[in-house]
Amino acid sequence: MPIRSLKPDGMNAPASAVEITAAETAVGVTFPDDLRAFYLTTDGYNGDIGERTVRLHRLADVVSCTTGYDVAREFGLVLIGDNGGDYGFALDCASEPPAYVGLPLAAARREAFELLGTSFEEFAAALCVA
Repeated sequence: MPIRSLKPDGMNAPASAVEITAAETAVGVTFPDDLRAFYLTTDGYNGDIGERTVRLHRLADVVSCTTGYDVAREFGLVLIGDNGGDYGFALDCASEPPAYVGLPLAAARREAFELLGTSFEEFAAALCVA
């Protein structure tokens, strides 16, 4: 599912390249090009993707969630969203190449992670499968 397939009513104004770079600096990670492209299109998303309700965080929330949760630091994650409940979406920077994963927000083991793709497009497509 390409970014252009997101529903417009769930999108925000785009982030600037300067804002993206500031978020990358704050979390200590250079985002993959496809995640940067997402943020250059919309600074977050709150709506449905397929049958799932998805909240992809605004950059400010990416920074606060990533720096505020022990699980993110422990596992090398950048927390990029959630389902509005106790299931989160993250960029796993400890894997090579970095991958998009889903995980219970109370995850205590890497084995609890669900691989959702190695690109933003694969990640969004996986969200369509309920």
